[in-house]
Amino acid sequence: MFTATLHCTQHRECILRRLTADLDAPVPIEIEEIQNGFVTFVLRAGPHADSFQSTLEEATHVEHVDRLDDENLLVTKPSCDAYSAIYQNHGMLRRSNTVSGRQREYNVLVFRREDLKDIIDDLAEFGTVTLGSPRSSAPKPTHN
Repeated sequence: MFTATLHCTQHRECILRRLTADLDAPVPIEIEEIQNGFVTFVLRAGPHADSFQSTLEEATHVEHVDRLDDENLLVTKPSCDAYSAIYQNHGMLRRSNTVSGRQREYNVLVFRREDLKDIIDDLAEFGTVTLGSPRSSAPKPTHN
């Protein structure tokens, strides 16, 4: 079992790219669900929650926006297919992932190196991908 951080410079236009392009720090995203080509996620918008919410509500392709609290939005929109590339290759998203303009950071868990290679190959269809050092996360054996 391996964990890895994938850094992707996305070539496609995306509403999250527009929202975060001029910010000083990446915005965390926590994926809740991917279903029928749509992704539902918590956008940790912080002080930008009001402006993000307005922009997302005005976007015709965004299915749903719900204000969770002062700083967080629950958003459902069409997936850019990057998440599908991870899940279809037996990967799982771990921890928070981030978006900052064209830059995406995906923390993934895979069981085989081949799956990680396939994820990188599929993500390369959407942008330029670099791999952070994969780390083995196999459970340590217990001795009785």
